[in-house]
Amino acid sequence: EAAESDLVPDLLSRMGGKDPIVRMHMIDLLAKLGGEGVAEAIADQLDDNHKLVRRAALTALAHLGGDIDIEKLCKMLLDIDVEIINKAVDVIAKVNHPDTVKYLVPALKDENEFSRRAAVEVLNEIGNANSIKHLLEAVADEDWWVRARASDALGRIGGERVVDAVLELIRDKDEDIRRAAIEILNTCKDKRAVDELIKATADDDWWVSERAADALAEIGDAKALPAMYALLQRGGKATPVALRAIGKLGNAKSLDYILPHIKNADKQVKGAAIEAAADLAGDAHVDTVSILIRESADPNDATIAQIAARAIKKLEDRGATSDEMRAARDTLAGAAGPVPPQPPPGDANVRTMLMESPPPAPPEPEPGEPEPAVLDINTLEPGDVIEGRYKF
Repeated sequence: EAAESDLVPDLLSRMGGKDPIVRMHMIDLLAKLGGEGVAEAIADQLDDNHKLVRRAALTALAHLGGDIDIEKLCKMLLDIDVEIINKAVDVIAKVNHPDTVKYLVPALKDENEFSRRAAVEVLNEIGNANSIKHLLEAVADEDWWVRARASDALGRIGGERVVDAVLELIRDKDEDIRRAAIEILNTCKDKRAVDELIKATADDDWWVSERAADALAEIGDAKALPAMYALLQRGGKATPVALRAIGKLGNAKSLDYILPHIKNADKQVKGAAIEAAADLAGDAHVDTVSILIRESADPNDATIAQIAARAIKKLEDRGATSDEMRAARDTLAGAAGPVPPQPPPGDANVRTMLMESPPPAPPEPEPGEPEPAVLDINTLEPGDVIEGRYKF
């Protein structure tokens, strides 16, 4: 045993050799022998140009345990080789260093999807509410697309541990953390989130409240209906969001909440109400809904006319027919023009996202009025608020 330990200094001195196969075998041998300076020397091989050497170094470090340079380990999540990335995930999770999370940030922000996925897989093994919050705070000041990538990765790949942590963060005192948490829940659509999302619809922050409604609509649990009715009755800019959610979660009894909004002067509210009414109307309600849709469709408003025409077609496709519905269809035919087909159920593009409907076109300026200012996205800085509502 003493003779073997005497080999360590000699092996360490030869780690700079040119042959990657020799270096790989030396790493394996050093991992078995152990001793002072071995872990540091092997960690240095994580930067080797040859993937076999990097892989051998990762395996050796997992075997050695002890005080390992976790920053160097986490950098391996940015490796160009997918096998190396996957191996790094296993090693990092096994080591479970207390400082792991702060070194996951570069991988979570990276353009490489494999790196982002790897960071989340580590969190699936060792993450908790504090670690997820740390990551969300770390990307908070980044460009919006970096934040979006991070939230998307956490939502799509995050397992039970990540979801449980996010459910705690939805009650955080920091509204930016709550907003990030709500976006993750919109992506993962986990049914365990329903109760917390229902509470979140009453959040003081409009984004959290409305995106909670979107998430509930996507999850599809009807127990959220009372919260959607309450959100609708609050009025304001949340109204279209609530109407779309009720259209997905509700039933024929929900029409009492929806129909009064079909004649709303706000185009987004009216459009959402028409679509929701068509989703929920049964044979007993076809005439009432058809009359209201026909009366609401201004022939000079092509956008609403098209929404109304699609709604009538949706009723027809379900086999519902009546004189009133045929009259509505004929009235709308000219105003709407060609009606684009509805995407099939389950289509990836069908969402109840907060901003899914395009905003109405701005009115033409009166003669002599100055042209409205044009938003230049290139001049925006992270954190800038647009129209007093949207944070860049």
